Amino acid sequence: MKMTNCPKCMSTDVFVKENGVGWSAGLLVSLGFGMTGPGNWVTYLCTSCGYLETYITQQAWLTKIQADPLKVGWHRSE
Repeated sequence: MKMTNCPKCMSTDVFVKENGVGWSAGLLVSLGFGMTGPGNWVTYLCTSCGYLETYITQQAWLTKIQADPLKVGWHRSE
């Protein structure tokens, strides 16, 4: 999303939260090599339709997945 309009409903009611959906929301995100904690992602939310996107901000984790995705339980989307 990373924009001012929701890609699903085109609403401008989009809000962003640093340290978004994660521990504070009672959720854990598994990347395959450990659990992430607060400060490791940013979440965008459309309050009109409820659409939500979360982006991992820890480049080291993204690099590990790129280097050997199967090792950490990921595969390319088809």
